[in-house]
This record gives sequence, C-alpha cells and structure tokens, in this order.
Amino acid sequence: MVKLLGLTIPAPNAHLQYTRDEIYIHVTNNIIHRKRVLKQVETFDGSSTSIAENFWDKLTGNVLLTRVQNNFKDENQPDKHWTYSYTIPAYLKYEGMSGAFQNIGIEFDAQLNKIKPPN
Repeated sequence: MVKLLGLTIPAPNAHLQYTRDEIYIHVTNNIIHRKRVLKQVETFDGSSTSIAENFWDKLTGNVLLTRVQNNFKDENQPDKHWTYSYTIPAYLKYEGMSGAFQNIGIEFDAQLNKIKPPN
C-alpha cells in the first residue's frame, strides 16, 4: 500500500525473482574384463583357514579337488595339516549322465504301439 495525498492506493507487490541453476556433469567409464581362475581363498576370523582349489572339471568347470588348511597344523609334519575333498562327477561313473551339449543334433525314430490292457 502506498499513501499518496492522504489516499491509500494499493500497489502491486514488486518482488521479482530470477534464479538460474546450471550443472555440468562429465562421466567416463572404463570397464576391464579379465578372466582368472581362483586358486586359493584365505579367511581370518579369530583363526585362519585356507582353501585351495587344485583340479577342475574340463567340461563343467566345477572344482574336483579342494584342500583345506586350518590352525591345527603340525609344524613337524607339513603335509598333515591339509584336509582334502574330492568330488567325482556323475558322468564319469554313469553312462548318460554327461552334459546335454553332447546330444545336440541327435535324431532318432520311434514307433509307438498301442498296448491293450489285460482282461
């Protein structure tokens, strides 16, 4: 409100505001893929445990022979502190348990005969 010659005249609110915000972002990503074989894992939680993976299956990539070392090793007999675990894949023992990739492109003929139930 503005008073002019004793008269009150309403005046517009002159609070003009202008804001300009700018942000510039530049992002660069560099992804490096390296294929490695994990050979040993060591954990420390009050005691130390070491797990070494020695042999892998050539078809599936699963670990076949694993050895585990813990704190109960004997310094006089260094080979005695490892515990070994060996896994035998089913396809080495049983025929027909190999991977499905070996069945690609197989063709066979089947003949269906109707079986009559017994009287």
